[in-house]
Amino acid sequence: MDGVLHDDLLHPELFRGAGTRGADRAFQRADQQLTEAPHHRVAGSARILLIGHVTRDIIRVPGRRDREQPGGSVYYAGMALCGLGHQVTILTRIASQDEALLLADLRRAGARVENLPSARTACFVNAQGPGGIDDRVQEMRAEADPFGAALLQAVQGLSCDAVYFGSLLAGDLDAALILRIAECFPRAIKLFDAQGPLRVRHDTHVMPCVWPDAGQVLSVCDIVKADQEESLRLTGARTVAAAAARLADLGVAQVLITRGGQGALLRSGGRSRRLAAWRPRSGVCAIVDTTGCGDTFLAAYLHAVLSGRPPQAAAQFAAIAATMKLTRFGPLCCGENDIVAFAAQP
Repeated sequence: MDGVLHDDLLHPELFRGAGTRGADRAFQRADQQLTEAPHHRVAGSARILLIGHVTRDIIRVPGRRDREQPGGSVYYAGMALCGLGHQVTILTRIASQDEALLLADLRRAGARVENLPSARTACFVNAQGPGGIDDRVQEMRAEADPFGAALLQAVQGLSCDAVYFGSLLAGDLDAALILRIAECFPRAIKLFDAQGPLRVRHDTHVMPCVWPDAGQVLSVCDIVKADQEESLRLTGARTVAAAAARLADLGVAQVLITRGGQGALLRSGGRSRRLAAWRPRSGVCAIVDTTGCGDTFLAAYLHAVLSGRPPQAAAQFAAIAATMKLTRFGPLCCGENDIVAFAAQP
């Protein structure tokens, strides 16, 4: 046995009553660190700051025309959080001439977006292969300027309940800058997507790299997400369960390791739990666009945690939101009731 608990697929009624006393008690048991250190569940709309590059993405799916659309971790997460009713602020870097095209969706959805202009806008090509959700090839055609001292000036005067770090490449946000930002918001939940610091651009290829500052950065984060491959490279572990445990040992309260069609692993409160990938009751799920699913997962997880759900139910809710995103092009921007209704479909 791997010492990991295994769960069946979630049915909507299991997470519909997340605000009950039972759920509150479970939340406190499962994750004492987040409830004691000084984070608070937020009634209604939370103030969430997202930092990262919005990109110009070209989506390539077999049998369909190429689609050009906004992208990037903060774009997909920001759109999801706007749809879920939160007050979203995004600090990004794109070329000034791309603002009208790439930031319009976020602003229409209600996000406050501040662009710290870059000489170029990051541009990715995401090509979906014939093998389904876990078959994707990515190339990078342009790289934006990294964040610098102007970011510290931009956060002055802001207040937030959560800070979401969504870098795309190593060097986008250096360790010293992340630590300074974390110090600016001592009471906020800090989320980190480990994808960015673990990869670099070489010509048009996105290649894996070592992240020497991982321990320093992740030790100030409360929620960390990585995919299976990233978690193993990041920790040197041989299994995702061991990787999650090592990340938790750094002080990360809740570790999420996504595994594509195999679901996810959650580490919280000293325990690891495997969560099956969510599928409709029919067992049939049309895969349209996988780009942004991990970002949607993390955004929905944050929403559920801020709403008071225990970590396991939050991860299961996030899995449903990510599956819903999978069935459409572009971002998921809808309310919680829409996600519940999607989960209830036959």
